[in-house]
Amino acid sequence: MTIVVPRHDEFRPFGTGLIKGLLVTMAHFIRSYGKRNLRIPGKEPFPGGRFGLFTVQYPEERAPVPDRYRGLPILLYDDATGAELCTACMSCARACPVGIIHIEQGVDEAGKKIPYAQHFMIEYESCLNCGLCAEACPFGSIVMDHHLETARTDREGFRMTKERLLRPISYYAQIAPTVWAEIREEAEKRLEGTIKRRPAGVGVVRR
Repeated sequence: MTIVVPRHDEFRPFGTGLIKGLLVTMAHFIRSYGKRNLRIPGKEPFPGGRFGLFTVQYPEERAPVPDRYRGLPILLYDDATGAELCTACMSCARACPVGIIHIEQGVDEAGKKIPYAQHFMIEYESCLNCGLCAEACPFGSIVMDHHLETARTDREGFRMTKERLLRPISYYAQIAPTVWAEIREEAEKRLEGTIKRRPAGVGVVRR
């Protein structure tokens, strides 16, 4: 059987691709001087309604970021019950390409494992911000925050324990409403089952 590969026989002047690329760059450059507000769909416009080229006065001012922006991973707990969504299933630890997530599953008085993370720690200084941990989590317990600054004066400051990682669901629903809307139903359903399988008072954030 003969395979025929179609070819473009027409003559193309040398440098056509280069010129097209430069025209695209020039078009973006010219449009930057127009009324182009720094705006992201679903987000509030930049404070002051400024447009065109301007400097963001960081950190006092922060430009809006998309809902799927990948900052650093955090853990969620339910606002109403205080129940942690994490069940120590180890999915995020296995998905992490650099192995910086460390989890110790909790046990009951009889020594039987329960769906609860006794210890949970992430080494922020080595995080790649890849988001694979959040994608792998079947319970919606680990998500990507929009906070990225990690400057510390000591190495221990990068060892993020569970207590420092926990955030209420309402916090994430506010910064990433579209992402939370996608996983909310499944996360809440699984959380109900998780609470039933835990001893009373275990895996509850003390507020």
